[in-house]
Parts: sequence; C-alpha cells; structure tokens
Amino acid sequence: MSEIDRLQMDIEGQILQEKDAVKCIILYRKLIFTLSSHNPKMALKKAEEAVSYSCQHNDQFEQNITLFVKAVCLIEVNEYVEAFKILLESQKYFFKINRLDYYSKVLTNLGVIYYNLSCYNQAIFIWRDILINYDNQKEVYYRYILINNLITVYLKKFTPNETILAQLLEIKKSFDKKEFQIDQLYCDVIVNLVNYYRIINNFNESIKLAEEFLTFAVLDNFHKMKYELYYSSALSYKMINEEPKMANALKMALVLSKKHNYSFLQYEIFNELYIYYKNKNNFKEALEHIEHFLYWQNNRFRDLNSSYYIVNQFDFEYNDPKKATYLNKYIEKHSFELERNLLIDDSQGNLVNINIDLIIYAESFNKLTRIYFSNSSSQLFKIPLKSFMDLIVNKFENNHLFFMTNVRKQIVNLYWLSKFDKYSKRIILNVFGYNYYFNLSRNQYILIKDFLASKK
Repeated sequence: MSEIDRLQMDIEGQILQEKDAVKCIILYRKLIFTLSSHNPKMALKKAEEAVSYSCQHNDQFEQNITLFVKAVCLIEVNEYVEAFKILLESQKYFFKINRLDYYSKVLTNLGVIYYNLSCYNQAIFIWRDILINYDNQKEVYYRYILINNLITVYLKKFTPNETILAQLLEIKKSFDKKEFQIDQLYCDVIVNLVNYYRIINNFNESIKLAEEFLTFAVLDNFHKMKYELYYSSALSYKMINEEPKMANALKMALVLSKKHNYSFLQYEIFNELYIYYKNKNNFKEALEHIEHFLYWQNNRFRDLNSSYYIVNQFDFEYNDPKKATYLNKYIEKHSFELERNLLIDDSQGNLVNINIDLIIYAESFNKLTRIYFSNSSSQLFKIPLKSFMDLIVNKFENNHLFFMTNVRKQIVNLYWLSKFDKYSKRIILNVFGYNYYFNLSRNQYILIKDFLASKK
C-alpha cells in the first residue's frame, strides 16, 4: 500500500467518525488536496461528495469554500466551463463578504484556466493584479505560488532574464531551509528551473538538474514532476542531437501519462515522436504516433471551442497587429516590474500610493479626479484630470497606455483593452470578465490604433 493510499484510508476513517459538520467538511478538503496531485479524478469525486454533504448543513461560507475546491478539481481534469461558472459565483460571494483571502485564490484559479487555454496575456494580467493589489505580505507561501505562476507563463512567451532565475532560486531556498514542507509548488519551481536553463540554451545544466530531481521525484512519488522533467529533458536532448536519449525520455513520459491519466503535453509528446520516427524512416511507428497526435490535436480544438466563451470574457484581437504587438512588448517589459506607482493626495489630503496598471479609467469630478480600479473600487483624488494625465505622461513618458477620450473629461487605460467595436463605435475594456464600455467619436477608432502603434 502506497503512502497516499494509507493517508486516504486514514482521512476517510476520520470523516466517518466525525460528528461535527464543519470539522467533517475540513477533513474532506484535506482528503481532496491529498489526492489532487496523484489522482485528480478521485479528488473530483470526493469534492462532489463534500459539496453534497455541505449542502445538507446550513453553513453558506463552508458551502462556498467546498464549491471553490470542486472548481479547482474540475480544472485538474480540464472541465473548464463548469469550473469557470463556479469560480465566477465564488468571486462574487467572497468579495461581498470581504474575504479577500479566498477572493484572491478564486482569481488565481481563473488565471489558471486562462493559462491552460493558452490565453497567456489574460493570465499575466490576473496574477499581477493579485500580486500587487491583494498580496498579504504575511502569506509568503501564497506569494511564491503567484510568482511561480507568472514565471511559468513568462517562460512560455518571452526570453527569460536573470530576474526569473533569482526568483526561482529564492523560492527553492525557502524549501531547502525547511521553511515550507516540500510539495507541488516545490516541484513546479524545479520544473521551471529546468525549463529556464533549457530556454537560455544551457542544455547541459538543464539535463543535469533534471536528472538530479528525477531521482528525487522517484523517491518521493512526485509523478507529475517526473512527467514534466522527462519532457523537458527530451527537448534538451533534441537540441544537442542526442536523439535516442530524446526518444527514450519521451517514452518514459508516455508511460507516466498512461499510469496517472495525464492529458497535458500529450499533443507535444506525440508530435515529437512522430517527427523522430519519420526521420528514421520507421513509418509504422510514425503512423501510430501521428494518429495519437491528431487525436490530441482534436481534443485541444474541442476543449478550446467548448470553452470559447471563456476566452471571449477577456479577449485580445491578435489579428490587429498594431495593438497586439505593442501589448506583447509592454507585458514582456513590465511583467515583473511592480514599482509603477504614483504618489498623489486623496480628497482627504492623505498621500496614497497608486500602481497605474491597476487603473481602469479616471474621470473629472468637481475639479477633482475619480479613479476606478480593477478591484471594483473607486476613489476621489485632489487633482484635476488634466494634471493627473500630465503627471502620468511626465513620469512614465512612453511607458503607459492612458488615452484621453473624445469628451475630454475621461481617460481610459488601454492596458485593459479587449476590443474595438466598429459598429457601435465603442471600445471595450475587460477586467477579469467584466466589460466597461466607452463611446468613440467618428475618428476615435483610428486615433486609438495610431496611439498604440506609436508605442512600439
């Protein structure tokens, strides 16, 4: 019997004996998180049991936490639509009762859905907002989760810099010093370190680190970590022309995926094996792997199509080269730069520190400026709107996206720009699924595109 099986039996025994409803629900959550990284489908089954149990007891807070846990389990098995619906309701509930700790964790998992759907800009925006706006400095572990999430998506999109390496080593050091118990976050950090060295073309270091932690993963039953390390090693072997080792690493990854029901990376693994066997003129093996590749490709299209309305909640028109090019450059430059702040007096004369990327829009109000933020709050400041705009322009020069609308009493932050609507003559800013609409004049559409183009 494995350690996980033993733990499962132990917790299930405690659940059967526990008479207190809240304590029983907490035990269910412990069981779910114990199972989640080893058997996601079983974790989801237990989450559904927990939801059913919690609904039998009159505790709305515990019911909402249990639903949130179910949404996390749904993400693990790629059921994004149902997870997204639950998370949006959880987001409203936790914000309403001012439980920003759970509210931020709900947002974090909305970011995970966008990331898994390859909507990387959306994931970056969400995780950066939480890190800046909801970060509790006492929750170091949760901060590390957010930083590692950002690094994961950053490695997907951009050439990494030394800041990333420093952040990863800082998190790893905290585990090595036993400040936290080794868990999935530690595994994810190691995988990111291996990928970092590979992406900067230090293939030998990447392979060396992967081999070291493959041994560790085997001893501690971190199966997902093994799976990802084999895949990353295969890519490094490919780059140094060690094709037999590449193929062997990919096959080891497939063995793990079949044993533990992993679906992510299947598309990429079968594609690499198809190319390998085709180049070896082994057409029988090539045909088998191209069939699997096409199966997973169809699965990917199906998941994306069934979740298309999720993507549209926070969409970017990448076929618009003027906007997309600048926004990509902007994100690349500022993904880890949190000090984009202004110090200005609020209406009571208190000095307030504002991060400009959290502003959705601002408008003139009785010779003052009311600013609307991405956390659904607003605040009045003792500065005229034009002076506020001048302050932004002077401090950040070309590194901002604030645009004065045609009415001249309002500025919008095109950092949140989702779409241009030519027919209704509006621009749409989308902030974590919520749309803000602003009317355009006849030539405003062209002016905004020219404005973005000038930022390249």
